[in-house]
Amino acid sequence: MFYEEKYKVQIRDTRKSTKITNKGFLGLMEDVASSHSNKVGFGIYDLPKTNLIWLLLEWKLQVFSRPQFEDIVTVKTWSRGIEKYYAYRDFEVYSEDGKILAIATSKWILVDGKSKKVTKIQNEVANSYETELNYDVFENEKLDKLKEPKSFTSTLEYKLSRRDIDLYKHMHNLYYLDLAYEALPEKVYENEDEFNNIRITYKREIKYGDEIKCMYSRQNNKNVVVIRSKDGKTLHSIIEMW
Repeated sequence: MFYEEKYKVQIRDTRKSTKITNKGFLGLMEDVASSHSNKVGFGIYDLPKTNLIWLLLEWKLQVFSRPQFEDIVTVKTWSRGIEKYYAYRDFEVYSEDGKILAIATSKWILVDGKSKKVTKIQNEVANSYETELNYDVFENEKLDKLKEPKSFTSTLEYKLSRRDIDLYKHMHNLYYLDLAYEALPEKVYENEDEFNNIRITYKREIKYGDEIKCMYSRQNNKNVVVIRSKDGKTLHSIIEMW
């Protein structure tokens, strides 16, 4: 089942120009995914009944063109496939005249709200989304495992504050991208308006008060930021931008 909504690009979704940022795109996709889950009975408002929470593991975003402030866009999403413990969701963003602006795919797990443990996705849940098995924005391309660089050229340390925390009491997934941009060397940040390709892998949640370090490296023509605990023992995320 396909689900879509129309949105107006807000000023908060822009950065150096009047055009939407990558975080803005992902924010629209996150909103429409949440609305879709609410519609089929497994969203945020259904938590008291289902005791199930969707947690994001992966993002892959590709941008073709960027709408500007106050432009109207249509964001379309659907379930691409469900495999025991993993659910895959794809997205397309269109302009008012039907031009494709961006595509994305994502990977999710379902967590028991009380035990906080990963749970198998039951048929009742899977069937409610009416998976579109033959419609894949990246043409059956699997999300390859991101690897950490062997060395880094700079490091940014950060302590999580209250503004970073979402309703599930950990750092909101979009803020990982904010940290990645903060970790970029100034020359890279200033010379690049926006990267048109983004990959984010989430490994371990970050909670209020946690101290982390964001380590930057350039490899294979990609800007890579690895987020680890301050002591280096826990890997939280790997982000690629190019």
